[in-house]
Amino acid sequence: QSISVQLTPKQKAAVLFMTLPPEMSAQLFNELGPEEVQAITLEITQLPTIAPEVRATVINEFLNSSNMGGGAG
Repeated sequence: QSISVQLTPKQKAAVLFMTLPPEMSAQLFNELGPEEVQAITLEITQLPTIAPEVRATVINEFLNSSNMGGGAG
């Protein structure tokens, strides 16, 4: 059912970077090494058109995996 399952981790990262506001993407790129930045940039250039629901799923997966999504607990 989830289309994002078909994406590789690098493709998911590329979708995430494309979806975030530029200033947030820049902050994240600053946290990565040169090889990671190059790999994600390459994925961004090779991505097909990503449907909005796929972008939303990727963002939700990221938030759930990083625990950034909720402050309650």
